[in-house]
This record gives sequence, C-alpha cells and structure tokens, in this order.
Amino acid sequence: MLLRSPDLMNWLSSELMMQPLARQVGQTAINAAFWLREQLDMAAQALSLMLMPSTMPAFRSLRGLDGIRADLASGGIQIPTEARGTYQDLQWENLDLRLYTLVWTIPASIPASVSSPTNEAEWVLLLVLGAQPDARPAFGVKLEVRDMSQVLVDEVLEERSNNSYLYAQVIGSWNEKFQILISFKQQTIANLLYEFEPETV
Repeated sequence: MLLRSPDLMNWLSSELMMQPLARQVGQTAINAAFWLREQLDMAAQALSLMLMPSTMPAFRSLRGLDGIRADLASGGIQIPTEARGTYQDLQWENLDLRLYTLVWTIPASIPASVSSPTNEAEWVLLLVLGAQPDARPAFGVKLEVRDMSQVLVDEVLEERSNNSYLYAQVIGSWNEKFQILISFKQQTIANLLYEFEPETV
C-alpha cells in the first residue's frame, strides 16, 4: 500500500532525509585530514576527488578559482596558505557541476585544562559549489550541510542573485562529521560525509 501511494512515498523520503547522521548506515566518511599530507583516503579515491595544487601560486592558477577567491575575500573569508583541498566534477541531466572543498585547522588558543576542557583544536570545512568552467550557471542547485543533529546551511543558487557559486563554511572539533547534500529539483545529486581524524593518517 505504501509503494502505491505517491504522497506516502514522498513523506517517507522526506523523513529519511531528515534523519541525523548518527542514524545513517553504510555511508563511508571522507577523512579530510589526509589532504593536509597531500593524500587521499580510500573513500575520496573511490569518489574520484582530485587534490588541488598545494602551493598558493599553483592553487590560484587552477581554472575557475580566481573569481571565487575574490568573492570569498570580499565576504571576509581568507583561505590560509596551509589550506588543502579537492575538487569533484558532478554531472546531472544537463548540469555540469564542480564542488571545491577546502580544509584547514584552527589550533587551540590555550592548553586545555580541567576548568576549560572543551578548548581544543578545530577544523574548517569550506565548500564552493557551482558550474564547471565554460558550463552554464547551475541555477536551481541546492547545497545543504548538516552536523550530527541539525541543518547548518541550506542554500539554493538563484538566478536573481549576483553569485554564480554557493558557498558554505562550517567549523567543527576534530572527529566531528558533516554531511553534504547536493540536489536539484528535490533530486539528490551527491550525498557526501566528511570527517577530520588526523590520528588515522
């Protein structure tokens, strides 16, 4: 009966999409800590992620990033020289998308103590989603970022906006996971899970 009812199937689909990360089963996380050593873990390799050049001049020369860096800088987001990242090309119907993913760490400001046990190092995950170079703008594409309990970012690239990319930046403690959902017209294009576990590198 459930399978014959479109309304019930839509409801079930939306409920499953809203399940927190802790309840999701079988999804392998991409360990972004490997990127700081110029490496990809097995999950990243399986998804055909490409490491971006590590030197800043080479990073700047990667096609399509000049305008992105300028937009980020005007919005107050500075990418540190130690940042490392990947990019991934995604195809969906007539959309040619590219997802840039950058990561860097924020060291603890003071040593943790009994009175301040939560003062620990953190990691930054910066996502930039748009069209591949020379492809038409990906208007209508949606970028969603979640942590273990809630939606942190929920953005759609609108034609009336001045941007041709979606940006999202989140900060988490080491070993914290973030789920990235990319969709178009309620159809999932990519469902990615990122973590930062330097002790496994």
